[in-house]
Amino acid sequence: MQPDKRKWRFWGDGHEYVEILSPEKKGPVVLVEDLISAHKVAQVSPCLCLFGTHIHDNALKVLMDAKRPVCLWLDSDQYPLLSKKIGRLKAVLRHPVWYVRTDKDPKEYSLEEIKEFIK
Repeated sequence: MQPDKRKWRFWGDGHEYVEILSPEKKGPVVLVEDLISAHKVAQVSPCLCLFGTHIHDNALKVLMDAKRPVCLWLDSDQYPLLSKKIGRLKAVLRHPVWYVRTDKDPKEYSLEEIKEFIK
């Protein structure tokens, strides 16, 4: 039997509860894939952890309620799918939506670098 290669373990519906970290900060809501990256980015700008790459309906509702621009910061394997994700977000949110393209995860950058990437 092959060992479990999942990065996250949780019980129940992991996408039922969605929260923007640091909603009081100025700037766009940054969407990231993992919780460590979310906590790091939230020191600079509001951030929402997707726990993966799919933008679930509950996340969309939270983003609609936030009424803010959105920045996607996903891993490089998601770049081919970005135009579809951005198009859907723009249509639903009616706010600016863009992406950050980097070689590493957000958690691997300094806070100053993160500020530069998302401005």
